[in-house]
Amino acid sequence: HMADQGSDAYDQALSLDLAQVDRNLIKEIDDALARIAAGTFGVCEITGKPISTVRLDELPWTRFSIEGARERERRASRSI
Repeated sequence: HMADQGSDAYDQALSLDLAQVDRNLIKEIDDALARIAAGTFGVCEITGKPISTVRLDELPWTRFSIEGARERERRASRSI
């Protein structure tokens, strides 16, 4: 039935999207472990300043301070 096919296609697309989100998170965590090994963990990749412990408690894999994340968003919005 067409409705079932549409529902199945939606479910499959959702599963693929969720799997991609999981892969992206695993990559971010692996990258954070590499930064720990390199001694650069907790340093913003944009500003070069330390990332606050509050932010690292919330997002331990983050590469950017709040300031750096905002700058990154500004750059991305200008390139659109």
